Amino acid sequence: MTFQPSVTFVDNMSSTSDDQHTIDFVLVWQEPNIKDSDSPSSRLADKKRSIFEQNLKHEGLLLELEKNRHFHFVKIHIPREVLCRYAEILKLRLPMKDFPGQEEEAPSFDIMLEVKSVLRRLLDFVHVDPNIFRPAPHKLTAEFSRDKNYLLKGHKTSILRNVGFNVRTTPLWWLFVTLQGDVKTTGSLRQLLYTEWASVRKWIMYQPIDYITDYFGVKFGLYFAWLGYYTHMLIPAAILGLISFVYGLSTVYSNTLSNDICRDDQDIWMCPVCDRTCPYWKLKETCLYARITYIFDNNFTVFFAVFMSFWGTLFLELWKRYSADITHHWGLTGLDSQAEHPRPEYLARLANSKVTKLNVVTNMKEPYVPFWKVRVPKTILSFSVVLLLQLVKGNSSPDKTIQEESKLPVVTCHYCRQDVQFVV
Repeated sequence: MTFQPSVTFVDNMSSTSDDQHTIDFVLVWQEPNIKDSDSPSSRLADKKRSIFEQNLKHEGLLLELEKNRHFHFVKIHIPREVLCRYAEILKLRLPMKDFPGQEEEAPSFDIMLEVKSVLRRLLDFVHVDPNIFRPAPHKLTAEFSRDKNYLLKGHKTSILRNVGFNVRTTPLWWLFVTLQGDVKTTGSLRQLLYTEWASVRKWIMYQPIDYITDYFGVKFGLYFAWLGYYTHMLIPAAILGLISFVYGLSTVYSNTLSNDICRDDQDIWMCPVCDRTCPYWKLKETCLYARITYIFDNNFTVFFAVFMSFWGTLFLELWKRYSADITHHWGLTGLDSQAEHPRPEYLARLANSKVTKLNVVTNMKEPYVPFWKVRVPKTILSFSVVLLLQLVKGNSSPDKTIQEESKLPVVTCHYCRQDVQFVV
Protein backbone atom coordinates (compact mmCIF):
# COMPACT_ATOMS: atom_id res chain seq x y z
CA MET A 1 0.00 0.00 0.00
CA THR A 2 1.50 3.38 -1.02
CA PHE A 3 0.43 6.98 -0.67
CA GLN A 4 1.27 10.32 -2.23
CA PRO A 5 1.98 13.08 0.32
CA SER A 6 -1.27 14.95 -0.14
CA VAL A 7 -0.77 17.31 2.80
CA THR A 8 2.64 17.83 4.40
CA PHE A 9 4.84 15.45 6.32
CA VAL A 10 5.25 16.70 9.85
CA ASP A 11 8.49 18.62 10.59
CA ASN A 12 11.11 16.01 9.85
CA MET A 13 10.42 15.30 6.21
CA SER A 14 10.81 17.42 3.12
CA SER A 15 9.34 15.59 0.16
CA THR A 16 8.18 16.22 -3.36
CA SER A 17 5.04 14.99 -5.03
CA ASP A 18 7.02 12.20 -6.68
CA ASP A 19 8.06 10.56 -3.41
CA GLN A 20 6.28 7.41 -2.37
CA HIS A 21 6.42 5.78 1.03
CA THR A 22 4.71 2.71 2.35
CA ILE A 23 2.12 3.22 5.06
CA ASP A 24 3.13 1.09 8.01
CA PHE A 25 0.51 2.29 10.51
CA VAL A 26 -2.63 4.39 10.42
CA LEU A 27 -3.81 6.12 13.59
CA VAL A 28 -7.39 7.39 13.60
CA TRP A 29 -9.18 9.64 16.07
CA GLN A 30 -12.62 11.20 15.98
CA GLU A 31 -13.16 14.91 16.28
CA PRO A 32 -15.39 15.85 19.24
CA ASN A 33 -18.64 17.74 18.90
CA ILE A 34 -18.59 21.53 18.74
CA LYS A 35 -20.10 21.88 22.20
CA ASP A 36 -17.50 19.52 23.67
CA SER A 37 -14.47 20.91 21.82
CA ASP A 38 -13.63 23.40 24.60
CA SER A 39 -14.23 21.02 27.49
CA PRO A 40 -11.33 20.18 29.84
CA SER A 41 -11.36 16.53 28.78
CA SER A 42 -11.13 17.51 25.09
CA ARG A 43 -8.22 19.88 25.74
CA LEU A 44 -6.45 17.18 27.74
CA ALA A 45 -6.96 14.71 24.90
CA ASP A 46 -5.52 17.18 22.38
CA LYS A 47 -2.51 17.72 24.62
CA LYS A 48 -1.87 14.00 25.01
CA ARG A 49 -2.32 13.48 21.29
CA SER A 50 0.14 16.24 20.50
CA ILE A 51 2.73 14.79 22.90
CA PHE A 52 2.23 11.36 21.37
CA GLU A 53 2.82 12.65 17.84
CA GLN A 54 5.85 14.67 18.95
CA ASN A 55 7.33 11.53 20.49
CA LEU A 56 6.76 9.66 17.23
CA LYS A 57 8.54 12.39 15.29
CA HIS A 58 11.34 12.44 17.82
CA GLU A 59 11.89 8.72 17.19
CA GLY A 60 12.35 9.45 13.48
CA LEU A 61 8.97 8.35 12.15
CA LEU A 62 7.39 10.22 9.23
CA LEU A 63 3.80 11.37 9.73
CA GLU A 64 1.19 12.56 7.27
CA LEU A 65 -2.04 14.13 8.51
CA GLU A 66 -5.37 13.89 6.72
CA LYS A 67 -8.92 14.79 7.69
CA ASN A 68 -12.17 13.28 6.44
CA ARG A 69 -15.19 15.03 7.94
CA HIS A 70 -15.22 14.00 11.59
CA PHE A 71 -12.19 11.70 11.49
CA HIS A 72 -8.50 12.54 11.53
CA PHE A 73 -5.96 10.13 10.02
CA VAL A 74 -2.28 9.99 10.91
CA LYS A 75 -0.41 7.88 8.37
CA ILE A 76 2.97 6.69 9.59
CA HIS A 77 6.02 5.57 7.64
CA ILE A 78 9.01 4.02 9.43
CA PRO A 79 12.31 4.73 7.64
CA ARG A 80 14.95 2.07 7.29
CA GLU A 81 17.36 3.94 9.55
CA VAL A 82 14.84 3.83 12.39
CA LEU A 83 14.29 0.13 11.82
CA CYS A 84 18.03 -0.54 11.97
CA ARG A 85 18.42 1.51 15.14
CA TYR A 86 15.62 -0.30 16.94
CA ALA A 87 16.79 -3.66 15.66
CA GLU A 88 20.06 -3.02 17.51
CA ILE A 89 18.29 -1.75 20.63
CA LEU A 90 15.93 -4.74 20.77
CA LYS A 91 18.76 -7.13 19.80
CA LEU A 92 16.67 -8.77 17.12
CA ARG A 93 18.03 -12.00 15.74
CA LEU A 94 17.84 -11.78 11.97
CA PRO A 95 18.81 -14.28 9.24
CA MET A 96 22.29 -14.11 7.81
CA LYS A 97 23.01 -13.90 4.12
CA ASP A 98 23.40 -17.06 2.10
CA PHE A 99 26.78 -17.56 0.50
CA PRO A 100 26.83 -19.54 -2.77
CA GLY A 101 28.71 -22.79 -2.86
CA GLN A 102 28.12 -23.60 0.82
CA GLU A 103 25.35 -26.16 0.29
CA GLU A 104 26.04 -29.69 1.43
CA GLU A 105 25.94 -32.36 -1.22
CA ALA A 106 23.18 -34.89 -0.62
CA PRO A 107 24.27 -38.56 -0.52
CA SER A 108 23.43 -40.67 -3.54
CA PHE A 109 21.32 -43.09 -1.50
CA ASP A 110 19.96 -42.80 2.04
CA ILE A 111 17.47 -45.31 3.39
CA MET A 112 15.90 -42.76 5.76
CA LEU A 113 15.38 -40.26 2.96
CA GLU A 114 13.75 -42.96 0.87
CA VAL A 115 11.40 -43.93 3.71
CA LYS A 116 10.46 -40.28 4.30
CA SER A 117 9.84 -39.83 0.59
CA VAL A 118 7.48 -42.82 0.49
CA LEU A 119 5.59 -41.65 3.58
CA ARG A 120 5.27 -38.16 2.16
CA ARG A 121 3.80 -39.50 -1.07
CA LEU A 122 1.30 -41.55 0.94
CA LEU A 123 0.31 -38.55 3.07
CA ASP A 124 0.49 -36.00 0.30
CA PHE A 125 -3.22 -35.23 0.62
CA VAL A 126 -2.78 -33.78 4.14
CA HIS A 127 0.22 -31.59 3.35
CA VAL A 128 -0.25 -27.92 2.55
CA ASP A 129 0.14 -26.85 -1.04
CA PRO A 130 3.83 -25.94 -1.55
CA ASN A 131 2.81 -23.49 -4.26
CA ILE A 132 0.79 -21.51 -1.68
CA PHE A 133 2.95 -21.99 1.43
CA ARG A 134 6.48 -22.41 0.19
CA PRO A 135 8.77 -24.27 2.60
CA ALA A 136 10.76 -21.80 4.66
CA PRO A 137 14.49 -22.31 4.16
CA HIS A 138 16.59 -22.98 7.22
CA LYS A 139 18.77 -19.97 7.99
CA LEU A 140 21.34 -19.16 10.63
CA THR A 141 20.48 -16.11 12.71
CA ALA A 142 22.49 -13.59 14.70
CA GLU A 143 21.85 -10.36 16.57
CA PHE A 144 21.48 -7.47 14.16
CA SER A 145 24.25 -4.91 13.88
CA ARG A 146 24.50 -2.02 11.43
CA ASP A 147 28.21 -2.72 11.12
CA LYS A 148 27.45 -6.15 9.64
CA ASN A 149 25.52 -6.84 6.50
CA TYR A 150 22.68 -9.08 7.71
CA LEU A 151 19.32 -9.31 6.03
CA LEU A 152 16.79 -7.05 7.69
CA LYS A 153 13.21 -8.06 8.35
CA GLY A 154 11.00 -5.30 9.69
CA HIS A 155 9.71 -5.73 13.23
CA LYS A 156 7.89 -2.40 13.28
CA THR A 157 5.30 -2.79 15.97
CA SER A 158 7.73 -2.28 18.85
CA ILE A 159 8.59 1.31 17.93
CA LEU A 160 5.18 2.73 18.80
CA ARG A 161 5.37 0.98 22.17
CA ASN A 162 8.44 2.90 23.34
CA VAL A 163 7.57 6.53 22.64
CA GLY A 164 6.21 7.62 26.02
CA PHE A 165 2.54 6.81 25.36
CA ASN A 166 0.95 3.61 24.20
CA VAL A 167 -1.98 3.37 21.85
CA ARG A 168 -4.38 2.14 24.49
CA THR A 169 -3.92 5.11 26.85
CA THR A 170 -3.74 7.73 24.10
CA PRO A 171 -6.89 9.26 22.58
CA LEU A 172 -6.01 7.94 19.14
CA TRP A 173 -9.01 5.71 18.70
CA TRP A 174 -7.89 3.00 16.31
CA LEU A 175 -4.61 1.55 15.14
CA PHE A 176 -4.47 -0.05 11.71
CA VAL A 177 -1.46 -2.18 10.80
CA THR A 178 -1.25 -2.35 7.03
CA LEU A 179 1.55 -4.90 6.74
CA GLN A 180 -0.51 -8.09 6.67
CA GLY A 181 -3.35 -7.00 4.42
CA ASP A 182 -7.02 -7.82 4.79
CA VAL A 183 -8.75 -11.20 4.65
CA LYS A 184 -10.14 -10.16 1.26
CA THR A 185 -6.79 -8.98 -0.10
CA THR A 186 -5.64 -11.65 -2.53
CA GLY A 187 -2.15 -12.90 -1.79
CA SER A 188 -1.83 -11.34 1.66
CA LEU A 189 -0.61 -13.48 4.53
CA ARG A 190 -3.81 -12.89 6.48
CA GLN A 191 -5.94 -14.01 3.55
CA LEU A 192 -3.81 -17.12 3.01
CA LEU A 193 -4.02 -18.17 6.65
CA TYR A 194 -7.73 -17.40 6.78
CA THR A 195 -8.59 -19.55 3.76
CA GLU A 196 -5.90 -22.24 3.84
CA TRP A 197 -5.42 -22.78 7.58
CA ALA A 198 -8.23 -21.33 9.73
CA SER A 199 -10.97 -22.72 7.48
CA VAL A 200 -12.97 -25.69 8.79
CA ARG A 201 -12.56 -27.37 5.41
CA LYS A 202 -8.80 -27.58 6.05
CA TRP A 203 -9.10 -29.38 9.39
CA ILE A 204 -7.22 -32.43 8.18
CA MET A 205 -4.31 -30.50 6.66
CA TYR A 206 -0.93 -29.94 8.26
CA GLN A 207 -0.28 -26.49 9.70
CA PRO A 208 1.94 -23.94 7.90
CA ILE A 209 3.73 -23.40 11.17
CA ASP A 210 6.41 -21.05 9.79
CA TYR A 211 3.78 -18.72 8.32
CA ILE A 212 1.75 -18.85 11.54
CA THR A 213 4.87 -17.78 13.44
CA ASP A 214 5.51 -14.93 11.00
CA TYR A 215 1.96 -13.67 11.50
CA PHE A 216 1.29 -14.22 15.22
CA GLY A 217 4.81 -14.35 16.67
CA VAL A 218 6.92 -17.09 18.20
CA LYS A 219 4.78 -17.57 21.32
CA PHE A 220 1.68 -18.41 19.30
CA GLY A 221 3.85 -20.36 16.87
CA LEU A 222 5.17 -22.57 19.67
CA TYR A 223 1.64 -23.11 20.96
CA PHE A 224 0.28 -24.21 17.59
CA ALA A 225 3.40 -26.32 17.00
CA TRP A 226 2.76 -28.15 20.28
CA LEU A 227 -0.95 -28.52 19.52
CA GLY A 228 -0.26 -29.94 16.07
CA TYR A 229 2.42 -32.31 17.35
CA TYR A 230 0.19 -33.50 20.19
CA THR A 231 -2.69 -34.13 17.79
CA HIS A 232 -0.34 -35.96 15.44
CA MET A 233 0.92 -38.20 18.25
CA LEU A 234 -2.65 -38.99 19.32
CA ILE A 235 -3.35 -40.75 16.02
CA PRO A 236 -1.79 -44.15 16.98
CA ALA A 237 -3.35 -43.93 20.46
CA ALA A 238 -6.77 -43.19 18.94
CA ILE A 239 -6.44 -46.09 16.49
CA LEU A 240 -5.51 -48.51 19.27
CA GLY A 241 -8.34 -47.22 21.46
CA LEU A 242 -10.79 -47.74 18.61
CA ILE A 243 -9.50 -51.29 18.15
CA SER A 244 -10.03 -51.94 21.87
CA PHE A 245 -13.59 -50.61 21.64
CA VAL A 246 -14.39 -52.70 18.55
CA TYR A 247 -12.92 -55.78 20.22
CA GLY A 248 -15.19 -55.24 23.21
CA LEU A 249 -18.24 -54.86 20.96
CA SER A 250 -17.45 -57.99 18.98
CA THR A 251 -16.87 -60.21 22.03
CA VAL A 252 -19.42 -58.78 24.45
CA TYR A 253 -21.82 -61.73 24.07
CA SER A 254 -19.07 -64.31 24.54
CA ASN A 255 -17.87 -62.97 27.88
CA THR A 256 -18.44 -65.49 30.67
CA LEU A 257 -19.03 -63.04 33.53
CA SER A 258 -21.60 -60.92 31.71
CA ASN A 259 -23.35 -64.06 30.40
CA ASP A 260 -23.68 -65.43 33.96
CA ILE A 261 -25.27 -62.17 35.08
CA CYS A 262 -27.67 -62.08 32.13
CA ARG A 263 -28.90 -65.72 32.41
CA ASP A 264 -32.69 -66.09 32.24
CA ASP A 265 -32.91 -69.70 33.49
CA GLN A 266 -32.50 -68.75 37.15
CA ASP A 267 -33.36 -65.84 39.41
CA ILE A 268 -30.57 -64.73 41.72
CA TRP A 269 -31.91 -62.36 44.34
CA MET A 270 -29.63 -59.73 45.83
CA CYS A 271 -29.80 -58.00 49.19
CA PRO A 272 -31.31 -54.52 49.34
CA VAL A 273 -29.04 -51.55 48.92
CA CYS A 274 -30.21 -50.04 52.20
CA ASP A 275 -31.95 -51.35 55.33
CA ARG A 276 -35.73 -51.32 55.98
CA THR A 277 -36.93 -49.30 52.94
CA CYS A 278 -35.03 -50.71 49.94
CA PRO A 279 -36.50 -53.77 48.14
CA TYR A 280 -34.77 -56.93 47.00
CA TRP A 281 -33.57 -56.98 43.43
CA LYS A 282 -32.45 -59.50 40.82
CA LEU A 283 -28.86 -59.81 39.65
CA LYS A 284 -29.87 -59.89 35.99
CA GLU A 285 -31.19 -56.34 36.33
CA THR A 286 -27.56 -55.23 35.99
CA CYS A 287 -27.17 -57.10 32.70
CA LEU A 288 -26.95 -53.91 30.62
CA TYR A 289 -24.36 -52.39 32.95
CA ALA A 290 -22.30 -55.58 32.81
CA ARG A 291 -22.33 -55.52 29.00
CA ILE A 292 -21.28 -51.87 28.88
CA THR A 293 -18.56 -52.49 31.45
CA TYR A 294 -17.04 -55.21 29.31
CA ILE A 295 -17.05 -53.01 26.20
CA PHE A 296 -14.82 -50.45 27.93
CA ASP A 297 -12.92 -52.87 30.19
CA ASN A 298 -11.97 -56.06 28.38
CA ASN A 299 -8.86 -58.16 27.88
CA PHE A 300 -7.52 -55.83 25.20
CA THR A 301 -7.71 -52.88 27.62
CA VAL A 302 -4.69 -54.22 29.52
CA PHE A 303 -2.55 -54.01 26.40
CA PHE A 304 -3.95 -50.55 25.65
CA ALA A 305 -3.03 -49.33 29.16
CA VAL A 306 0.54 -50.61 28.77
CA PHE A 307 0.78 -48.93 25.37
CA MET A 308 -0.42 -45.58 26.77
CA SER A 309 2.20 -45.66 29.52
CA PHE A 310 4.93 -46.03 26.90
CA TRP A 311 3.17 -43.49 24.67
CA GLY A 312 3.29 -40.80 27.39
CA THR A 313 7.03 -41.19 27.89
CA LEU A 314 7.70 -41.37 24.16
CA PHE A 315 5.64 -38.25 23.50
CA LEU A 316 7.62 -36.19 26.02
CA GLU A 317 10.97 -37.30 24.62
CA LEU A 318 10.01 -36.74 20.99
CA TRP A 319 8.49 -33.34 21.79
CA LYS A 320 11.79 -32.28 23.39
CA ARG A 321 13.58 -33.15 20.18
CA TYR A 322 10.99 -31.44 17.98
CA SER A 323 10.84 -28.28 20.13
CA ALA A 324 14.64 -28.04 20.10
CA ASP A 325 14.58 -28.30 16.31
CA ILE A 326 11.99 -25.55 15.77
CA THR A 327 13.62 -23.39 18.46
CA HIS A 328 16.89 -23.53 16.55
CA HIS A 329 15.06 -23.05 13.24
CA TRP A 330 13.38 -19.85 14.48
CA GLY A 331 16.51 -18.49 16.16
CA LEU A 332 15.18 -18.73 19.71
CA THR A 333 18.08 -20.63 21.24
CA GLY A 334 19.36 -17.72 23.33
CA LEU A 335 15.99 -16.07 23.93
CA ASP A 336 15.44 -14.72 27.44
CA SER A 337 11.80 -14.08 28.33
CA GLN A 338 12.83 -11.35 30.80
CA ALA A 339 14.49 -9.38 28.01
CA GLU A 340 11.18 -8.94 26.22
CA HIS A 341 9.50 -5.57 26.73
CA PRO A 342 6.10 -5.64 28.45
CA ARG A 343 3.08 -5.04 26.26
CA PRO A 344 1.63 -1.50 26.56
CA GLU A 345 -1.83 -2.96 27.22
CA TYR A 346 -0.32 -4.89 30.13
CA LEU A 347 1.37 -1.76 31.47
CA ALA A 348 -1.89 0.18 31.15
CA ARG A 349 -3.69 -2.36 33.35
CA LEU A 350 -0.92 -2.06 35.93
CA ALA A 351 -0.75 1.74 35.81
CA ASN A 352 -2.17 2.06 39.33
CA SER A 353 -0.20 -0.82 40.79
CA LYS A 354 2.19 0.16 43.57
CA VAL A 355 4.04 -3.15 43.46
CA THR A 356 7.21 -3.17 41.35
CA LYS A 357 9.80 -5.79 40.54
CA LEU A 358 13.39 -5.37 39.41
CA ASN A 359 14.12 -6.76 35.95
CA VAL A 360 17.56 -8.34 36.18
CA VAL A 361 18.09 -7.93 32.42
CA THR A 362 17.19 -4.25 31.96
CA ASN A 363 18.01 -3.30 35.59
CA MET A 364 14.77 -1.31 35.73
CA LYS A 365 11.77 -1.57 38.01
CA GLU A 366 8.62 -2.72 36.26
CA PRO A 367 5.01 -2.94 37.48
CA TYR A 368 4.24 -6.31 39.00
CA VAL A 369 0.96 -8.10 39.56
CA PRO A 370 0.19 -8.16 43.33
CA PHE A 371 0.57 -11.68 44.66
CA TRP A 372 -2.04 -11.79 47.43
CA LYS A 373 -4.65 -9.46 45.93
CA VAL A 374 -4.60 -10.64 42.30
CA ARG A 375 -2.57 -13.78 41.65
CA VAL A 376 -3.74 -15.86 44.62
CA PRO A 377 -7.51 -15.25 44.07
CA LYS A 378 -7.21 -15.91 40.34
CA THR A 379 -5.18 -19.07 40.95
CA ILE A 380 -7.73 -20.36 43.47
CA LEU A 381 -10.56 -19.54 41.06
CA SER A 382 -8.82 -21.36 38.20
CA PHE A 383 -8.14 -24.46 40.28
CA SER A 384 -11.71 -24.41 41.62
CA VAL A 385 -13.16 -24.36 38.11
CA VAL A 386 -10.85 -27.16 36.95
CA LEU A 387 -11.66 -29.24 40.04
CA LEU A 388 -15.39 -28.70 39.53
CA LEU A 389 -15.17 -29.83 35.91
CA GLN A 390 -13.17 -32.89 36.92
CA LEU A 391 -15.78 -33.82 39.53
CA VAL A 392 -18.59 -33.37 37.01
CA LYS A 393 -16.71 -35.54 34.52
CA GLY A 394 -16.01 -38.23 37.12
CA ASN A 395 -19.59 -38.43 38.35
CA SER A 396 -21.14 -38.43 34.90
CA SER A 397 -18.86 -40.93 33.19
CA PRO A 398 -20.29 -44.37 32.32
CA ASP A 399 -17.40 -46.11 34.05
CA LYS A 400 -18.23 -44.47 37.37
CA THR A 401 -21.87 -45.49 37.14
CA ILE A 402 -20.95 -49.00 36.14
CA GLN A 403 -18.50 -49.35 39.01
CA GLU A 404 -21.11 -48.20 41.52
CA GLU A 405 -23.61 -50.69 40.13
CA SER A 406 -21.07 -53.49 40.28
CA LYS A 407 -20.64 -52.90 44.03
CA LEU A 408 -24.30 -53.54 44.77
CA PRO A 409 -24.01 -57.33 45.25
CA VAL A 410 -21.48 -56.96 48.07
CA VAL A 411 -23.71 -54.75 50.24
CA THR A 412 -24.50 -56.45 53.54
CA CYS A 413 -28.17 -56.92 54.40
CA HIS A 414 -29.15 -57.21 58.06
CA TYR A 415 -32.79 -58.20 57.47
CA CYS A 416 -32.60 -61.04 54.90
CA ARG A 417 -35.40 -63.60 55.07
CA GLN A 418 -34.47 -67.26 55.48
CA ASP A 419 -36.83 -68.62 52.80
CA VAL A 420 -35.21 -66.77 49.90
CA GLN A 421 -31.93 -67.66 48.20
CA PHE A 422 -29.40 -64.81 48.25
CA VAL A 423 -26.00 -64.41 46.75
CA VAL A 424 -23.63 -61.94 48.38
